[in-house]
Amino acid sequence: MTEFYRPVDLRSRAAMTAYLKNHFRYDTENSWNRSTSYACNLKVQHLGLEHDLVMQLFDLVNLPEFYEPLNDLCREFDRAHDYRWQVGFNGRSGGYLVLYQGGRQGKQVFCQPGLSTDMGEDFEDWEMFQLRERVKLVQEFDRLCDAIVQEAIYIALNYEITEETYIVQATRQVLTPVAA
Repeated sequence: MTEFYRPVDLRSRAAMTAYLKNHFRYDTENSWNRSTSYACNLKVQHLGLEHDLVMQLFDLVNLPEFYEPLNDLCREFDRAHDYRWQVGFNGRSGGYLVLYQGGRQGKQVFCQPGLSTDMGEDFEDWEMFQLRERVKLVQEFDRLCDAIVQEAIYIALNYEITEETYIVQATRQVLTPVAA
């Protein structure tokens, strides 16, 4: 199974720089804006899981309920970083988790998906404490990705898809003839 978190020697500028430069990246919006940020490929078929588990997960990804606990993990990350750093799913099938910049003005939370994060950065001018903080942030992001995979596996192993019938009462407008 794929694990995203990697230990990094926080005393070594070379190790920290290599970690950040070599980390997987993905578009922050669409490929046309040419902005990327740290990301993890969470596509089911790329997680190195057994075939039966992959098939179960492919069935689950069609259910909105499946994403509720996964999105809760993402929201916890956002809150823990006071929304200055946020995560979101991106890609045609939503298979990539991307680290975004954002913030909060009063009670209003905003995200800036068009901004790149450290794209093309060589980190030469960064102080050691700045490098450490960025590595810790990206490692925390990687741990989040691992937690999302673990939660998805937990759901696949402990839940099954069943069908239920329900009736929706709705009001609609119709044309009726006017009484003469």
